[in-house]
Amino acid sequence: MKKLFIKSACILSALLCYTAIQTVKAQPVAPKESSPLTILKALNPSTVTLKDSASFDIKDQKSNQTYRIFISIPDAPPPASGYPVVFVMDGNALFNTTRDALRAYEKRVDLTKKIHPVIVGIGYPPSDNVAQLRTYDLTPPQNTKIPMKYKTGGAEAFASFIQDQLKPLITRYVPIDPQHQALMGHSFGGLFTVYNFVYHPNEYQVYVAASPSLWLDPVLISNRINYLEQQKVTFAKDPKTILLTVGSYEQDIAPYWKNNPNLEKIKHHLAAKHQVDHIHQACKGLKQVSDVVVDCVDFDGEDHSSVVPAAIGRGVAVIMRAFAQ
Repeated sequence: MKKLFIKSACILSALLCYTAIQTVKAQPVAPKESSPLTILKALNPSTVTLKDSASFDIKDQKSNQTYRIFISIPDAPPPASGYPVVFVMDGNALFNTTRDALRAYEKRVDLTKKIHPVIVGIGYPPSDNVAQLRTYDLTPPQNTKIPMKYKTGGAEAFASFIQDQLKPLITRYVPIDPQHQALMGHSFGGLFTVYNFVYHPNEYQVYVAASPSLWLDPVLISNRINYLEQQKVTFAKDPKTILLTVGSYEQDIAPYWKNNPNLEKIKHHLAAKHQVDHIHQACKGLKQVSDVVVDCVDFDGEDHSSVVPAAIGRGVAVIMRAFAQ
């Protein structure tokens, strides 16, 4: 175990050394007065470090946008084909939870095949306007009348950045299995995941779309699904798995909102998006595509935010089972 830990640490070290030279180097942030390090100063506290994980910044050579990459490399040695890999959108928010869920799943006693994926979260430096950047990167052009605060339409360029720049950089230091790759995202990240399946189905084998914002342009997605059906596109040589999840209160009013002063605004917001209806329609269409395992899950009693942990848990299970086949 000690040798494996050293090897993993060396890989992370090499990756960070490269990115320090070739990309924007992340700057350390001084502890705030309200931070645990300050509050517990008398107890001589130390910063908690996430095992087997690191982060670095990389600049997109085309857009000049800087991305914060979070990566977890298992201590276990890679298989001959390389490590499976899970790419997680909104890495600032979802990397830690996804990493913990995957590492916990690895320890299940009922697993007949041990799988230890590399986890790659893609986010932004925290000083950036993350809401604005993710809205653009994770979406196709908007095709609805629902007001948007930020510009949309960067999904294709962002998909190219991951495929043409980020993946080659990681495989330069970490052996990755090209036939066992998963993409996971929530909300706009879920929309980006579905977008990748219908436009770039050969770049990943497993797609986990949690509460995908299909309302942004439901026609674009549904038309593309129809195209796959009409062209009789099959994946017999490279079967696909896709999971779509949604919370029951992403379209209906949750009882705990009844005293919310913005209740009418929330009702209008949910009614305009038809979130659950669009996801159910997408599931129905996807099930017509050959050689694709489609799993659609409704989480009762969850809204767009509270559903995240449940969706990640289910997504991890789907990914690990697909990788084990």
